[in-house]
Amino acid sequence: MIHSIGLSGFQQEYNNILIVKKGAKVHRISIIFLLLICSFSQTLGHPSHIPVTRLISPDNSIPLSYKEWKELTSNSLSVSIGNVGVTGGDGGKVNVIVNSSLYPKLTYFLDPSTGQFITDLTNDGWTVSVDTMTASSDPFAPETLRNFLISEYNTGSVGAILVGDLPIAWYQMMNTFWGSPPSYTDFPIDLFYMDLDGIWLDQYKESGGNLIPGSDSIYDTHLGNMEADIFIGRLTTSTVGDDSTLLYEYFQRNHSYRVNNFELSREALFYIDDDWEYWTSEWAGQLGMVYDSILVVNDPETTIADDYRTRITISHEWISVFAHSWPQGHGFKYNGGNLWSWFYSYEIPGINPIANFYNLFACSNARYTESDNCGGMYTFRTSYGLGALGSAKTGSMLEFQYFYSPLSQGKCLGDAFKEWFAIMAEAWGDTSRSWFYGMTLISDPTLTVIDSLTAIAEAPEMKKSEIKLYITPNPASHYVEFQLSDNEKKLVELIIYGVDGRIVWREKKECTSLLRWDCGKIPAGIYFSNIITPDKRFSNKLIILK
Repeated sequence: MIHSIGLSGFQQEYNNILIVKKGAKVHRISIIFLLLICSFSQTLGHPSHIPVTRLISPDNSIPLSYKEWKELTSNSLSVSIGNVGVTGGDGGKVNVIVNSSLYPKLTYFLDPSTGQFITDLTNDGWTVSVDTMTASSDPFAPETLRNFLISEYNTGSVGAILVGDLPIAWYQMMNTFWGSPPSYTDFPIDLFYMDLDGIWLDQYKESGGNLIPGSDSIYDTHLGNMEADIFIGRLTTSTVGDDSTLLYEYFQRNHSYRVNNFELSREALFYIDDDWEYWTSEWAGQLGMVYDSILVVNDPETTIADDYRTRITISHEWISVFAHSWPQGHGFKYNGGNLWSWFYSYEIPGINPIANFYNLFACSNARYTESDNCGGMYTFRTSYGLGALGSAKTGSMLEFQYFYSPLSQGKCLGDAFKEWFAIMAEAWGDTSRSWFYGMTLISDPTLTVIDSLTAIAEAPEMKKSEIKLYITPNPASHYVEFQLSDNEKKLVELIIYGVDGRIVWREKKECTSLLRWDCGKIPAGIYFSNIITPDKRFSNKLIILK
């Protein structure tokens, strides 16, 4: 089914995050976030689990492992970091860290005094430090870069833009997805550079598809405070073409976008293949926080490669694509899910998609260590690309509202990504790590999708609401009550689910405005509630403490 929907009329609510401490005093945290009230006709909710993005390709190819990548990497073992200069702004400090061999070719954009990109950043209020670093295959090079970021963070840095080939941290783990046995994986992990006060260790090594005690220069343990502290945006082009040429063109597009000479249709394309059709209304609704107009394509027999090729030639500022994939392409099911049609990344330069930003719910599409990776091809091998968000492994983003809500408020891509990662880190478990650890931003992270002044001007209108939801925990019991403020009794559905999409409670009642959830039998952790009426929807984050 194809929908062209206007979302400007959707109800929106401001809600608090509720903490429920069993048998003790209850505290309400005054963290406010936007939540979209969806009005689609489809049934909302979650089944027992969300199908994970599968690594699938026409030739059954698999991405390079750390060992294979290391053998192909011939960078110098020496590591050095140097500061070129700092230019002042009124806002937070951003480190632009550039491959030292590449920097001389990009001074037109990156010179601290005269560079166009640096000037654009300072005009937007950033303080900018331009630094250079050698690419290195030294296993400890990622530690060197991270220690530098820690020192900069301690002096006010809020994020970094990594330009060209720079040290890459790798992580290994056992994937744990519902319904599948554990499976070994290793992948590049930029979260290593975002979480600066967590503990990262190498305590295991791979053996026969399992992890055993040992060491192999790959991180495998993440402990302590695991929230993201800074944003990281990566501009790696060597795997998709000529470094200096592609980056020169990228910074030109970047400047044009910043001065409003590069605007596309304020519409999003939401292209979702068969396995996730069920979540169309919820996920498209979350994207509706940012875009009033969304073209939704979700019919199982329509979402095929030929149709996708046609759609991406039409102007959309944002494209969200949901498809089983591999680094160099997407697979779309058809014929009742029995056949596959293929879209290849090498087609992207010829098609030249008309879009600025991509959210790739697509296995390994942001694995920037792979040649012709989709994230890099969409961003750097087109006339319009400015950024792509995706995973460097199996898995993708979920709980999109925590990414789109900051964007809707005029925050930059990097801040929105950091805030999303920080929320996900509150409930790290084997399954959530498997979904989210590979998430990567291939973009200038300081770009905004909605102008902050526009977002502020519209904020008062967003607060209008005829019906409010009151959530009341009862410390003397394990019950949490969900009460609608209006007196009209109607069909009300309550769904409680975990961060991995599993439903832990579901109840539907006729002719009521009150529902009650018994949370006494569930483990402590983070949960999400959906209250659904025939014309409104309320979503809340709940933290259950023992």
